[in-house]
Amino acid sequence: MSASNMLIFVIAITFLRCNNVEIQKSKNEYAIIKELDFPTIIETDSSSEMKKKEEMWFGVGTYQVSYIGNLIDTIVLDYKLNPIIPPPLPTDNDSNYQALSFPDKYPDYYLEWNDSRYYVEADSTPLVIKIDTLQKINDNGIYSYPILILNSSNDTVTIGYGNRIRNYIPLTLEALDNKKNWLPVELAFTFACGNGVGSIILPPNEIVISSTNLQSGVFKTRLRIRLGMNISNEFLGYIDTTQFKQEIY
Repeated sequence: MSASNMLIFVIAITFLRCNNVEIQKSKNEYAIIKELDFPTIIETDSSSEMKKKEEMWFGVGTYQVSYIGNLIDTIVLDYKLNPIIPPPLPTDNDSNYQALSFPDKYPDYYLEWNDSRYYVEADSTPLVIKIDTLQKINDNGIYSYPILILNSSNDTVTIGYGNRIRNYIPLTLEALDNKKNWLPVELAFTFACGNGVGSIILPPNEIVISSTNLQSGVFKTRLRIRLGMNISNEFLGYIDTTQFKQEIY
């Protein structure tokens, strides 16, 4: 075998091995997602009046933390972590004040903006993301499926960002188009200014619960949630085909 043919052979073998590693990695991640038992969700603010989200254009994801901590059989979602109307600040005489913000509810999972500790970003770390289509929850009057994110790595990761009014996880929704290409239909939420914005951290083997809105479009397709290199299980849903268009950004 000539030197040139030997080089081509080595490159081909290397490519096949790398490709097989990626395929095996995808199979392993799918197996973990499939075997992961989703907790029973109980809501503190469940209304009978719900509708699907009306989205006509490429949007911005607003995925928020409803629970963070250990994976347990039953989880009570606390939507007061992201109140529609921010809670009033406590006064010196207000002994009955109940804090409603994320930092007060989960202080061990929140780093102030000037905290010197550093953790790896979740979008480049192995996580497990699972959508449960058997449970529908109420996200501010919108039918939604719960999302479970498990930190399956050995590192504590930065899973999101927030302040005393709002918190967000930078998830995005993707959909299959008519040509069977996976395309984003929204951008991850980012704060316009970083000053005063803290970080939400997730230790190994712990979870975050969020939700994805059911949409009222007429194009039936397969959907999934992405966080960097991490992709959820696929699920059926509807969008509007105009949501593939990104010209306004």
